[in-house]
Amino acid sequence: MDERDLNEAEQAVWQAYPCGDLVDLSMEQDQTIRATVLAALLLGAVPPQPGHSPGIRLRGARITGRLDLGGATLGTGLDCGDCEFEEDIDLADATLRTLRIEQCTVPVLRAARMRVDGLLSLDGTRAHEIRLEGAQVSGPLNMIGTRAGPIQADNLSVGGRLSAERLTVDGTFSLHNASFGSSLDLRSARLRVPDGIALSGGGLTVRGGVFCWDMTCEGELRLVGARLGANLTMDRAWLTNPGGTVLDLDGAAAGHIRARDMVVEAGRISMRGTQVAGSINLARSTLPAGPQLPDGPAAEAVLAIDNATMAHLALRNVRARGEIMVRSCRVTNRIVLSGAQVHNPGGTAVRLSRTEVGADLHCDGLNATGTVKLNRTRVGGHVELVDVRLKAPGRYAIEAHGLQAGEVSLLPAELVQGTVLLSHAQIGVLRDLPERWPTQLVLSGTRYEALEPRLPASARLRWLTRSPEGYESQPYEQLAQHYTETGQDADARKVLYAKERHRQAAETRFIRVWSRRLQDITTGYGYRPWRAVLWLAVLLAVGGAVFGIWPPDALKKDEAPHFNALVYTLDLLIPIVDLGQEHAFNPDGVLQWVSYVYVAAGWILATTVAAGVARVITRR
Repeated sequence: MDERDLNEAEQAVWQAYPCGDLVDLSMEQDQTIRATVLAALLLGAVPPQPGHSPGIRLRGARITGRLDLGGATLGTGLDCGDCEFEEDIDLADATLRTLRIEQCTVPVLRAARMRVDGLLSLDGTRAHEIRLEGAQVSGPLNMIGTRAGPIQADNLSVGGRLSAERLTVDGTFSLHNASFGSSLDLRSARLRVPDGIALSGGGLTVRGGVFCWDMTCEGELRLVGARLGANLTMDRAWLTNPGGTVLDLDGAAAGHIRARDMVVEAGRISMRGTQVAGSINLARSTLPAGPQLPDGPAAEAVLAIDNATMAHLALRNVRARGEIMVRSCRVTNRIVLSGAQVHNPGGTAVRLSRTEVGADLHCDGLNATGTVKLNRTRVGGHVELVDVRLKAPGRYAIEAHGLQAGEVSLLPAELVQGTVLLSHAQIGVLRDLPERWPTQLVLSGTRYEALEPRLPASARLRWLTRSPEGYESQPYEQLAQHYTETGQDADARKVLYAKERHRQAAETRFIRVWSRRLQDITTGYGYRPWRAVLWLAVLLAVGGAVFGIWPPDALKKDEAPHFNALVYTLDLLIPIVDLGQEHAFNPDGVLQWVSYVYVAAGWILATTVAAGVARVITRR
């Protein structure tokens, strides 16, 4: 290129290139520079000045034509600020030291597979599209305040950090399988792809943290399988993706995930198979905060954490309209739902099924409309359901089939609306309040080591009769065992006696007459043995009086023993055993019928006593 063909602005750049001097045309009348001039300089049209670092440092220029450096190997850098590029910049497959295109306007930046040995800065630049697929940047990548359409950066490799504070992207920001040697900073960024994918980071690798404080995102943040060496921080982020997933962390791994005070206007959060070395903290977040749901359950969970591992899960003061699901997870420390408000009428409000919690599950102050599910969950410490407000009319308010916990405190702030199911739960210490006992309580198969407060059997029996499923023997036997182990044998017998009375109510009329009437009246099902003694004494007294006043005639007067009214009565009452009186005398008339009654009474008394004794021995 002949220098004589250059205009004044181009000559200034031409002359400044050998020493890398800055050329500022922002105040000049002639600001136009042809892209071919810049390309010629970068490709070696002018030799460098010895002792200086050559390069283009340009401000305030208007660059015409396409800057085509595709596949070129440049020994210098390109530094443009406040420049307007009328056509695309093509740096695909190019190699250069440093690239600065800051505060510029560019139709399209094409830099796929570009190699930059140093810094790549696009701070403040406006572009319709940026393409960085497969690019390699040894230093940091700056996009602070950049405004762009779609950014294609799949397989991008950056040795340093990505600084993209206040980045605005109208289109997908694609970082599929990209890698960053340090952190990724998207604070106050604005990503917008309504009903689409705003950030595609499947397979993304970041050795440092990912900072998304105060981010605004319309569309999906997809980080499936991402590997984040430190924290993912999304405090005060505002996200929306109506009808879809707003944050997808399925299969991702991170040091910590923190999204305090985050607002999800619409959409779901998914963490399936996510591995977090530290904590997941969504304290005070709102999920979702958009238009009111219809008066019915949400179709899908607004927060789905499934088959994930973490040290700590903090959902303190979360507000959710829809289900919060934490299923089949392993939490080595605690889960905190203190003060959370979850509204999903007619469905599940909180699902913590098949989850293993190493320490405690704190639900103090939880306000849930919908079922709280703890099925087959294992909690090493304390399940704290203190001052909770649970509303699930006509449904299970708490469904905790097979729950295992060291302690459970069910101390609601108000009467639970709905059934509490604790079937086959295994609990160390169970705490409750008699004045807050649920109207319907299922304790089938439940086992516990201690009950607090310590109440007499008369109070706890009212506790057992609240099952909507009717009579079952195990809850009575478990309560009786508890009283026996704590040295309250009298209370244990009261419970077992109540069990038998309750059991007979469901049996046939014949069995009820035999079991309920006779066994209850005579021996209290074996748990009131003094009744049999009392009946025997009464029968002896009456029989002794009757037969003493009207003694029966002897069968053989010469051989009959001396008549004793009490012994004769006792001989009639005791089956099998012969005291020598019954067969020696022959009552007639009314006395004969009286003797028959005594024989029958003796057999009834004997069989009921035997049945009661057998029942007690079998239980022991």
